[in-house]
Amino acid sequence: MLGPTGSGKTLLLEAINGFHNIDKGKIFLYDDEITHLHPKNRGMAFVYQDYMLFPNMTVRDNIAYGMKAKGLKGEIVDNKVKELAKLLNIEHLLDRKSIHLSGGEAQRTALARGKGGV
Repeated sequence: MLGPTGSGKTLLLEAINGFHNIDKGKIFLYDDEITHLHPKNRGMAFVYQDYMLFPNMTVRDNIAYGMKAKGLKGEIVDNKVKELAKLLNIEHLLDRKSIHLSGGEAQRTALARGKGGV
């Protein structure tokens, strides 16, 4: 999605993810209307431009955050974190604090966290 600053790109993405109620129109995901569906029931992830990682947490904890918030525990979370880290080639970073990541490493961590929380 392209557009000038202030044109509503972020607002549109947040509305699609259910972070904002819309006054007019409808939002569809494939053939299903999701306009009034709660964000946790949409099965989507949203990664902001600055990645919004928790600076006090490790990469492992950032990735696991959404899973734990959904009530997943123990080995299930550990296995999923390792799977996502391997997929995004950040396995070697799991114990590093997120403030010590490069831009690309932070981006991949944010993507893993988003995928893990879906």
